[in-house]
Amino acid sequence: MCVALWCGRAIPGTLRLFKEAKRLGVKVFFITGRPTSQQKDTEANLQAEGFVGYDGITLRPPHPDSEKSVVPFKSGARVEIAKSYTIVLNMGDQLSDLDGPGQAEHSVKLPNPFYYIQ
Repeated sequence: MCVALWCGRAIPGTLRLFKEAKRLGVKVFFITGRPTSQQKDTEANLQAEGFVGYDGITLRPPHPDSEKSVVPFKSGARVEIAKSYTIVLNMGDQLSDLDGPGQAEHSVKLPNPFYYIQ
């Protein structure tokens, strides 16, 4: 998932950044490799952890290649967002959050010692 949640809990620094971005009027979008079947639970978890008022969330749709890299999905979602907005910051805990087209002005890779997604 994008870095907002780890094991269902908000990462404190990410939540602070989210709240400051929203206070400043920045649009915030989440892109996650979680399947669309988990959208309701994912959105409920974001809400419960304090991520209120985000501007969009994109979950990975069912696809025959879903066992392969999530880079085309995530970068494709960024490209779609970039059609309407300038992406000033892209953060993620997986390299797949940062790879491919649809790059931001700044990208930040956060550590995740628990799992790796290609």
